Amino acid sequence: MEVTSEIYAWLTELNILNAEKTLIMKKGGMIFVAEDITNKFLNGFFIDKILYELEDLYNKFYKIKLNYTKKLNDIKTLQENTKNNKTDRNLRNAIWKTVSEVTENFGIELNDGHVKNLANGDINTLLYLLNSIYTLSGELLKRSPEKKGNQNFYFL
Repeated sequence: MEVTSEIYAWLTELNILNAEKTLIMKKGGMIFVAEDITNKFLNGFFIDKILYELEDLYNKFYKIKLNYTKKLNDIKTLQENTKNNKTDRNLRNAIWKTVSEVTENFGIELNDGHVKNLANGDINTLLYLLNSIYTLSGELLKRSPEKKGNQNFYFL
């Protein structure tokens, strides 16, 4: 899988990717993510951490206490079962169906087609999801109420 430098930096900040590792840059500034890490993503690993972080941003931004991500506890057992079988589509389908139920609460749609694509190992759908969460997280951080006095909302 290839990601933008922004997505790579974000995943590194979340301690999902290792910044110490040698980066393989592709033409156009894309960074190559190793196949074993990509397979872990497709098996639903890391997505729970990413969504817990998103929920935390929502809670801080809106000064509320959401608990949407509690549903992600259901995928732990499924993830354990995918460790020995990298491409079990039924397990992946169950994992991504659960993830879709959580992401819809944040306005990120993972419809049945997306879930099926992820279960089949579609990298483009995975990148769509990562980009959607990254964009939403960035918007929440930029508009954070903790930035008192800064009324300008702009893209960096």
